[in-house]
Order: sequence, then C-alpha cells, then structure tokens
Amino acid sequence: IIIPSGPLGLLPFETLLDNSQQYLCEKFSIKYVQSLNVLQSLNNRHKIKTNINLIAFGGANYGHDTKKDYTNNKVDMNLMRSLVPTAISKGYSLDNIYREIGEGKLNNLPGSLKEVKRISAIMKDNDIYIGSDANEDIIKYLSKTGKLKKYSVIHFATHAKSIPEIPELSSIIL
Repeated sequence: IIIPSGPLGLLPFETLLDNSQQYLCEKFSIKYVQSLNVLQSLNNRHKIKTNINLIAFGGANYGHDTKKDYTNNKVDMNLMRSLVPTAISKGYSLDNIYREIGEGKLNNLPGSLKEVKRISAIMKDNDIYIGSDANEDIIKYLSKTGKLKKYSVIHFATHAKSIPEIPELSSIIL
C-alpha cells in the first residue's frame, strides 16, 4: 500500500523495475491510498452484500468515415471552444464540432463485442447492449427515466476521446 505525497503522487510505482528487470506489479499487488486515516476507514467499513447488476455496452457500430484532411487547414479552436457550451446546454449534436477539429472517424473496436459477452456470462444479473443498440440514446433514456440507477456496474467496451484543448468534448463514444 502506497501513500504518495506531493510529486510522488504522479509516479506510477507499479511500472518501476526491480534488480531483475521485473515490474513491481508483477511481484506485488500495489494499492494507493490518500492517508492512513482513509485506509483505516476503508478497512473498518461494513461490507454490505448486494446483488451486482451490470449494464454493458460494446460492439458498437462506428461504420462512418467523417474525418477530413486537416494538414493544410488550421482549425479555429477558439471558435470551436466558444460553440461547445451553447451546443451542450441546448442539447445539440456535437458531431459537426468533432468533425471540424478532425475527430470524426472511428473504426469498429475489435474485441469489444466478445468482451461484453464474456463479462455478461460471468455476471448473473445483467443487461447488455451491442451493435446498433449500443448507442447514446439508450443511455440518455435510462438516465432520464432513473433506470440507470439500478445498476451497480456500468461497463463500456467502446471508444473514448480526451480532448485537452476543449475538455467538454472528452467523452465515451457509442
């Protein structure tokens, strides 16, 4: 158990090598905790046994090619950044903004369908959404109706994007 402080919090201890060039995570189970008080609190909590309900999404269809060639095209990121809050608050699709910044093309994700099916075979109480059923509309519906709350585990075997220039566009992609 590692309680890192200051800049050591940025060090991935599990990737350090020992004298025999073996990663520490290959020899030890490494855990991180914020403080001894947090560790004590975690160790003292009563574990309540509940049924684990799983909802999983995978094998999504990403068959569209919308990526442009931006090698000679400078995108006005300030303009894009200014459009995002309004688009989000009004519930508009962000597809055009993704395309403008060159983030439109996605290929189908190999192995994600198999991953979801394997997990659902292990977990007894589950709902899985695959192929065209793995979409944003179903998540929004389940969230809006409060049905998403019944799940203890939400698993996405999907693409995701991190866009540091416009963090609001970082997302899980169905």
